[in-house]
Amino acid sequence: MTREEAKLLESDIANDILNNYALSGLVVLATESAKTRAKQVMDDSTEERLTEMKGKYAEAKSKLEQEAKKAEEAQASSENATGAVA
Repeated sequence: MTREEAKLLESDIANDILNNYALSGLVVLATESAKTRAKQVMDDSTEERLTEMKGKYAEAKSKLEQEAKKAEEAQASSENATGAVA
């Protein structure tokens, strides 16, 4: 098989997977791929880079938690104002 034929076959297989696998199966494939890539990033990164990424992710998580808390408080305030019960 030539290199070009192999690439075409690879593309056909990828399309078959996307078109015929259940969504849950694709999520599993994507998750495993992400874990593999994350391990590569960990292995290839310096300690400084890892510390930088850790701080970035901690900051993002903190912002999400703050936004979720604000949304909960706004909803509770709105329910209290209208007398609605969740």
